[in-house]
Amino acid sequence: MTKTKISEGGTRDKILDAAQQIFTQYGYEDTGVRMILAKADVVTGSFYHFFKSKEDLFEAVVERFLQQHESRIMSIVQEDLSFSEKINQILNLTEQNSITYHQDLKAGTMHWTIQYVLHKKTMQAIAPAMELLIHQMMQEGRITNPLQMDECTLAAVALQGLEGILHAKAFDEMNQEEQKKVKQDSIRFLSFILGLTE
Repeated sequence: MTKTKISEGGTRDKILDAAQQIFTQYGYEDTGVRMILAKADVVTGSFYHFFKSKEDLFEAVVERFLQQHESRIMSIVQEDLSFSEKINQILNLTEQNSITYHQDLKAGTMHWTIQYVLHKKTMQAIAPAMELLIHQMMQEGRITNPLQMDECTLAAVALQGLEGILHAKAFDEMNQEEQKKVKQDSIRFLSFILGLTE
């Protein structure tokens, strides 16, 4: 790899790191490109070399966040745990991310179109892990698949149902009892549509 490529990667990462901190501190609407540049200690030209706009940068920050989220979920799915333990850990991670989304990224200040895209991208990021989990459960004979769907479709249905349960109310607005009920409802829902045998 050439020096230029390394330098460009380093500059882009500096901008992304600074942007994530600034977006987290001030929210999307109250963040300006100049604030990010000052935090990253880079010139305007460097910003526009990598990103077309603040929205483009925000999408890159979210993309990186989702990749990390997907990686963490995939590692949970690959652990030697029961179905319920895996789902509980995934839900705990989802809870942490929901709090980050609502409190740190100040989701209330984002335009609805950005919120919509974030929800959809989150579901897309989780889909491969859900497919793998369903595949594992089928191979082990731990789910009966009463809907008789292929793994990809079943994962999509499972995720859409979970999205409805998880987004009925933001995690950070719930008390501990409500959070516990959401997790129980999620496990009951998945157990029902997957035909869990354990």
